[in-house]
Amino acid sequence: MEPEHTPTVPGRLSRIPPAMFIFLISSFLLGASLAATGNFLTLQINLLGGGALLVGAAAAFQALTEIPTMGYTHLLTRRLSHRSLFAIGCAIYVVVFVAWAFVSSPLVAALLKLAIGVAFALTYVASVVIADELTPARLRATGQALVKSVTFGLAPIAGSLGGGLIYGTVGPRAMFLAATAVVGAAGLLALVATPSQTRRRAEGGVVPVAEPAPATP
Repeated sequence: MEPEHTPTVPGRLSRIPPAMFIFLISSFLLGASLAATGNFLTLQINLLGGGALLVGAAAAFQALTEIPTMGYTHLLTRRLSHRSLFAIGCAIYVVVFVAWAFVSSPLVAALLKLAIGVAFALTYVASVVIADELTPARLRATGQALVKSVTFGLAPIAGSLGGGLIYGTVGPRAMFLAATAVVGAAGLLALVATPSQTRRRAEGGVVPVAEPAPATP
């Protein structure tokens, strides 16, 4: 007599690993801190005496470093894991947010966006690969959608509201320092949630490799 087999339900999805949920929390914290600081940096530049031109220049400064960093991230992954790149990006955010909390020059505040471009490129590219690493193959599209929805959809709502509340009641310095703590926690959670590539190889897992983005001329 043949043993009974549990029928497989078509379309049934595997459960997302707990590590993915931890990384979603990390992504939420990252997105919230970026929304809080990004939305109110323009106001801070104006309060420090900068005008509309400097506010626009700040956005351009970020693009100057963000695009080339994305283009050459594949070179960094030869020596560093993706979770390390994510943590390094969060560490850069920590330094810049602390600087924004104490800087008194609108030009310096705008120029710090050069570092923000590097940090955003590192965390964005790393998060794409980390989401693939933490999600079963059948759910990778869902994993990418979840990370993007949390980082750029849900988190900005909380970050903007929370940042505005702190900025209005306590002041800009407290808001930037609070964002520093939040993004620091995001980096630490990512390190905890994401297994190292060495451990994944030892467990027999496949470590996906991100396709290198074209370099910006």
